[in-house]
Amino acid sequence: MQTIQTTLPRGIYSGSTCHRVAVLRPLTGRQEVEIGACVPDPRAVSRILADRLIRVGGLEALSARRVLLMSRGDRAHLLLTLRASMLGDVLRLTVACPNPACCAPIPVVLSIQAVCASPPVAAPRQLSVSTPMGEVRIRVPTGEDDAIIAEADADADVDALLWSRLLQQLGERSELSPDEWRRLPASVRVPVALRLARGLRGPMLSGRAQCAACTAWREWRVEPAALLSAELHGGAARIVDEIHALAWHYHWSEESILDLPRQRRWRYLALLSQAMCEEKR
Repeated sequence: MQTIQTTLPRGIYSGSTCHRVAVLRPLTGRQEVEIGACVPDPRAVSRILADRLIRVGGLEALSARRVLLMSRGDRAHLLLTLRASMLGDVLRLTVACPNPACCAPIPVVLSIQAVCASPPVAAPRQLSVSTPMGEVRIRVPTGEDDAIIAEADADADVDALLWSRLLQQLGERSELSPDEWRRLPASVRVPVALRLARGLRGPMLSGRAQCAACTAWREWRVEPAALLSAELHGGAARIVDEIHALAWHYHWSEESILDLPRQRRWRYLALLSQAMCEEKR
């Protein structure tokens, strides 16, 4: 069985132990079709990752709920790792020049291995910072935070909602509402935001690129689930062709073929092509 091993940027704490080494199975054809059909929401991402994760450190058979509680950075890392196992390490993006008089395409070339490089030392379980209102403890965003934000009402202040969830302690208080977060003075909110920014771990998903034509700068950002969905959507017709060829020659069912990862399907197709070429000689 083909497996993929990677070190998570943050990891999962169990007691005092931080589990960081993840072992995954590649995506199946069925999951390629599902992701390519539409961008999976955070809960769907959790379900897919839980199905592909064999273990993280000493933790096995992680549930979708457990994966939902993983950090945003770890989840992005896993999605990009799965993407690299199918489509390779190089990621090519194109953004448009922001200069209205230019609008030339700006190529961005990334290495997923470099983008996903993880620090060797485990991250602290929580982050803390001193403020005029006392010690503040916060945690990093998780998949559940992203799910709740995605499901919030259209008129909700999602920034305040997120910060109210991340804040674990302010002085003697253990929780704040979104309204209470908004009312905090800047002397509290700014150092808290800076501490979180310094404590985040995960793939480098944003940057700047310069236009070769006019030297203007353009910011770019990668959203792993949307990226993977767009790339797999482009190959949807190819999967139908793969199913047709393998079902025709091996008499396998569509369900059995879709259960195979891409590398395995392509290996069978290569053997089939080789056999057909030999028959023509």
